[in-house]
Amino acid sequence: MAGQVMMGKLREVEVEELLDRAPVEVNTERIRQTFSDRVVLVTGAAGSVGSELCRQIAGFNPRRLLLVDQSVEVSQIE
Repeated sequence: MAGQVMMGKLREVEVEELLDRAPVEVNTERIRQTFSDRVVLVTGAAGSVGSELCRQIAGFNPRRLLLVDQSVEVSQIE
């Protein structure tokens, strides 16, 4: 409050402390079974959420990942 920082008062912060909810358990094996060797279409792929989905889905080895957005033509990663 007085503009002074006391290093002894600092502590490590866990990500879970910043969220106002319980952590989500992710079943990566089930996700792998869902996307592996399948053709996957992501709409809105140029946006922040769509592009992150594409990055994560690509890690599960889809046969083909089709990326679609209104501002670009269809692209694909084989």
